[in-house]
This record gives sequence, C-alpha cells and structure tokens, in this order.
Amino acid sequence: MNKILFLILITLLLTSCKEEKHTELENPQKNIIVKKDSFSISLEMPAKTSKNINVWLKPYDEFSLVFKNNSNKDTIITKKLPLFYDYYQMIFLKSKFDENKNLQIIYRHFIASQEMTDLQLKCDSNLIELKNKTSQSILTDSIHKSYKYLRRKHLENKTIGSENYSKELDSLNGYFKKLTNNQIPNSQINEMLYLGEIQEANPKDKRVEEFIKNSDIIMIGHAQLNLLFNYFKNNAELLDYENLNTKNNSETYIEQLAIGAYRFLKLKDNKGDAKYNKAVDWLKTTDFYKRDSTHIRKEITPLNNKKFKEYLSKIEMIDINDKKIKIAEILSENNSKYYLIDFWATWCVPCIQGVKTMNNMVIPKDVKVLSFSVDKKKDKEKWKIKTNELEQKLTFWFDEEIETNKGFTKFMEMQSIPRYVLIDRNMNLIDPAFYLPQEIQFLLKLKDIKNHNYW
Repeated sequence: MNKILFLILITLLLTSCKEEKHTELENPQKNIIVKKDSFSISLEMPAKTSKNINVWLKPYDEFSLVFKNNSNKDTIITKKLPLFYDYYQMIFLKSKFDENKNLQIIYRHFIASQEMTDLQLKCDSNLIELKNKTSQSILTDSIHKSYKYLRRKHLENKTIGSENYSKELDSLNGYFKKLTNNQIPNSQINEMLYLGEIQEANPKDKRVEEFIKNSDIIMIGHAQLNLLFNYFKNNAELLDYENLNTKNNSETYIEQLAIGAYRFLKLKDNKGDAKYNKAVDWLKTTDFYKRDSTHIRKEITPLNNKKFKEYLSKIEMIDINDKKIKIAEILSENNSKYYLIDFWATWCVPCIQGVKTMNNMVIPKDVKVLSFSVDKKKDKEKWKIKTNELEQKLTFWFDEEIETNKGFTKFMEMQSIPRYVLIDRNMNLIDPAFYLPQEIQFLLKLKDIKNHNYW
C-alpha cells in the first residue's frame, strides 16, 4: 500500500514544469479588494522558501500553484484566482517517513467560495495551515482523513465491497452527518466521499444519481470530480442524450454531467472512441462546452495525424556536435518501430526525474527514446553537459526560435514540459501526450504499444 501512496504522491507533485514565469504579488500591508468572481490566497512565508498547493480552477486537470519567496525576509505572497463555481477545494500535501520508514502523507484542505474569498495561510513547521483555524476547517481535514483511512484499511484486507465495509461506511457517514449538521461545505464533502465509495462498490446504486440530480451545489475538488467521473463512466452508453437538456433536468445537473463527461472523454483510452460519439456530440451542446470550447475541443478530440506529420517533418534539430539534422534523418539513422520523443530542459526538475526513471527501466526493444532539449540558446552548453551527465543516447537540441519549430510547438500546444510524444517509424502520431515515466501506465503501455490507438 505504501508503494501505491508513493506513486499517487509523485503523480500529484510532478505536475507540468514551466520555466519561472509566474508573478509573485508581495503585499504584506495593503488590503486586497476581492470581487465575487475571484478569490485570493495569501501565504505567509519564511525567507528563501517555496511551497506548492494543488488546485483546480475549472474541472480540468489539477495543477500546482507555486508560492516562492526569493527575498531574505519573511514575506506574504498573494495569488488571485478566478471563481467560476460555488466552492473550490485546494490541497496541500506533505510527505514524510515515520520511524518505521513508512511513507506518511499529511493533507490540508482549504476551501474558497463566494463567502470565503480571502484565504489567509501561513507556513507552520513546514506545513501550510490556515492562519485562523476554525472547527469547520479542522473537520474538513478529519472527514477526508477518515474516509482515506477506511478505504486503505479495506484495500489492504481486500474487503472493499464486503458487508462489513458497507456497515463501516454507513457508520462513518452517519457520524459526520451529525457533526456537520447540514452545514455546507462539510456536509456536502461527507456525502460525496461516502457516495464515491458506494459507487465504486455498486456502480448502479440509485443514491448516487439521486444526489447528483438533486444537488444545487458545484464544489470543484477531487471528491466531486471523482464522483462525477465515475457516474458518467458507469452511464456513458446508457444515457438518453436526446433528452439531456435543461428542459428536462436542472442546470446544475447538466453542468455536473458535462463535467463528468469531459473528464471521462479526455482520457487517452477514450478519446476518439467511436462508441462515445453521442456523448461527444451531446457535450458540445452544453454551456459548459461553449464557455471554453477551444480548450475542451483540444482535450476530447484527437489531433489531425496528417497535419502532425507535416509539422514534425519540418522541424530542425542540432545534434551534440552542432550539426543540423531533420527528424527524417534521425529516424533513418536510428531504425526502430516506435519512438518516444522526450521534450525536456536542464532547468526542469520533473523532466530530469523522468530521464532518471527511464534510465532505471528496461524500455521495450522496439521503442527508442529521442531526447529533445528545449533549453534557450544561451543554455545550449548547459544542455550538452547535462545530457552527457544523464547518459541520454539520442539527444538533440530543439531551438524554439526557428519558425518551423515554432509551428510545431504551436500545433501541439506545448505550453509545459515534460512532454512525451509517441510516434511510429512513419511519423504517425500514436499519442500526443504520453504518460510520465513515474506513472504506472507508462511501461505497461510501452510494452503493449502495438495495441495503443493511433490518433
């Protein structure tokens, strides 16, 4: 179980790495005027420290909000974020090993809403805590911790779905119902975590649908997103899409269903699958889709393979000896059935961890890894040193300033790294954003690459 928790932690922490371009708003004295369409997070930080909080701005991918104090004195760093829904849950994770060398993960949950638009946090003993803790905030952590503990216990005993498991779930739910006394958001969090477990044990349990249909609150965080994802997954091929609209259902239900649909349809193994065409067509009719159609279309629709090959064939690389080389030459000189292109940089810690992870793996013989550094021109010598240190065998420098290369990165919407692109020997796109080496699916998918869908 500790290995599973470790992998989960790594996946959460190794979010996409961007070169330091974020802006810190240091304002320890002035009051921040917060509108109802946004909320602020202020973090009191010691000198020369950096902290991350995992957030969702929309029901898209979780990302790591970075707070960095580069000064030599304690500073308050403030971030403003848009407020799209009723409630937002944010998570701070801290891992440590106990005296028995077991990995422990400490969670802190923070909530923003129309009523709670100014979150004031502080670093306390290497943890992030609310400056003014309340009984409700302590209860939020307790609810999450209790359900995690119960699930972990039954996973280890292989009793998930058993009668005893159901009884303990019911008991835990009843206990927190009394404590929360219908006070939102904790009463909602308790019910979503409870129903999430019920749904995994019994996908057709009617209580899940009743809760989602009758709910008038949208709370963006892993509790609700997991519930909606699994609800849609269990019903994707059964829903009456022609009558799924706000005439027959509440706006909140349609919004929640669209959130679940999006999160399900964007998965690599579901994207482009013909059996979900009706679901895709329905999703495009929703307000959820129309509000951000450019982003959502990209996430649920496969890239055009013909255009991909055109852009890829034009990119120019520089090898370790400063010789210009095209992708066709690289593939010709390094014959293989498949290629995994690793876009990385010397300043990107997750990228380097990914390289080291692959170095300790047995990559399938029919897959060759091509390392494409996106370091700036001024750092080209750093790339040469680092790539040698990392023992990258097929390594090239990808100059992002060249027009043909700009066209490729724009087409691929490469806004962050690490980025892994999987192709075959004919430059067909298999996967535009392959799994991270730290993810369990990485090696499993590479070993089964012949069955991995072409985009």
